[in-house]
Amino acid sequence: MTMTRIQLPRWMRIATAILAIILPVALSAFYIKTFGLNIAYWDEFEVQVMINKLSDGSIGWNDFFSLHNEHLILFPRIISMVLAWLTHWDSRAGMWTSWLFLILTCVLLFQIFRRSLPNPEADLTMALLKFAPIVWVLHSWRQNENLLWGYQFAFFLMIFAVLMALALLNADRRVGAKFWLAVCAGIVAPLSLANGILVWPIGFLVLASQRFIPYDRQAQNGTKTDWLRRAGIWGIIGLVVGILYFYGYSKSQHPPALPIGFWYAKVAVRSLLAFFGFLILHETSYVIAVGLLVILLFCTTAFVRFRVRPSATTIFPCSLILFSLFSSVLIVAGRALGGIEAMAVSRYSSFSAIGLVGAYWLVITNHASARNRFLTFAIATAASLSVLGGYQLGWKQGKTTYALRQTLSFYAVTSPIQSEENLWALLPYKMPFRELLETSRKRGYNVYRETPNLAAAHKVTNNSFFYNIDGVGGKPYTSGQPPIKIPAGEKESLKINGWAIDPQSQTITWGILLELDGKDDFPVTYGLERGDIQIHFANEDCLYSGFKAELPVENLPPGIHSIRLKIYRLGGKEYYQPEQTIQIEVQEQ
Repeated sequence: MTMTRIQLPRWMRIATAILAIILPVALSAFYIKTFGLNIAYWDEFEVQVMINKLSDGSIGWNDFFSLHNEHLILFPRIISMVLAWLTHWDSRAGMWTSWLFLILTCVLLFQIFRRSLPNPEADLTMALLKFAPIVWVLHSWRQNENLLWGYQFAFFLMIFAVLMALALLNADRRVGAKFWLAVCAGIVAPLSLANGILVWPIGFLVLASQRFIPYDRQAQNGTKTDWLRRAGIWGIIGLVVGILYFYGYSKSQHPPALPIGFWYAKVAVRSLLAFFGFLILHETSYVIAVGLLVILLFCTTAFVRFRVRPSATTIFPCSLILFSLFSSVLIVAGRALGGIEAMAVSRYSSFSAIGLVGAYWLVITNHASARNRFLTFAIATAASLSVLGGYQLGWKQGKTTYALRQTLSFYAVTSPIQSEENLWALLPYKMPFRELLETSRKRGYNVYRETPNLAAAHKVTNNSFFYNIDGVGGKPYTSGQPPIKIPAGEKESLKINGWAIDPQSQTITWGILLELDGKDDFPVTYGLERGDIQIHFANEDCLYSGFKAELPVENLPPGIHSIRLKIYRLGGKEYYQPEQTIQIEVQEQ
């Protein structure tokens, strides 16, 4: 009995290929649109410092070339300044810049990928279908931190520059325009992120391998003299770049570097495995075992492809695997003391994903007759688990990030009355954060660009919020209880805790303030984890609905004082003030 092969109409194949390529790109755009917020966070405040220096004329070269942790980020700083000027420092501009660099990376890779196929002149539709898994991996929501933090576009800029340099080194075996463009990309890479320095040793290995692997259609041919010149020039420039990069270099103490020793070697190995394990799985219980399998899969794929069919088209995907492996070593050296939890994080999945792309590339571009079925199945499974698990994890983390950043935006808007503890959540470094926030407020930058004035917020009169005050003064609180007695001059602040959600949006509120005696507002720390509230309402969006506050009572005059909540709805245009009042009685000594 013979099997009849079903041939889909050409239009259907074209539509399928286009959808397979466009859908992951559209999903990453949807992700940024849905969860991206215009609120500066941690490292992003460096942009405000540079804007201030530019305004008063005190900016200098050192501001662009100074270390940021262990990174020299010249080009991200320049791009950030331009984006700030164009958008009034809208943090979402950086997120869309990340998305743009991901698209450029996919376009670059497809140009090389199609030429690497056994029959590059075959149907474009089939080439797109084979390339689609790479787009899905690169646009995965698993890297949610990089997608939803504007300053992280430096990761994607560096990756694009590295891949551009390696691609150009493979494209032409002569000392021509493409070689010098590769040199330029190689300079941009380390001045975008520290991992970019790896392009120079990996690039040298690429050039060395070309000496022993025969030329094919992947590159324009060159002579032995051309190879020596290219290797020599690349090596010399790489050495100069390395010396200049590390001249005066001082490792940041946040976080501390990994010391040398047997115990630390064990920590480093576990961290390295967690780095790759998170690409497939995010549960820390199994991430080390999975990481070992991923590394073995990468290495085995490269070994089998070189042993069976080494060619010039093999060099580029192998360089992607090398970049992923070397990046993991660099990151472990600087971050491993934070434990597995510091390595199994979304920001580093952008690096491990490059290794997965390289392994898939090696398998899918091989001739069908020489393709190892087990490796093909294993890599396809790894890619599928990475993408599907990435969407599940990314959606959950996206909602968490959105909730926490909403709270931070409320802290920023109410910064004049906020506590130091709350503002440290925005900016934990030793910076004049109140001064920076006030400057942004005056210029209408960042969160102050579109946030309404709270003084003009409309008061909602109906009981449209769910909330509860659980405790006051360290004791359980029930509505209507007698005033809480406090001695005059009490130095210890009055502690208040509870929870609040907005049933209209079925999620958390924007923020809460305490109103004392109908006139003075005091800060509240909102966004604390309340698993019991999440379970009660059967809604995971209510997880971060807890609040706590510490009301200073030392200077309150004797007598009865009332405390009420002011619960602000997302967007800040409305707030609800419950009738429930906490009464305290300050007693004279």
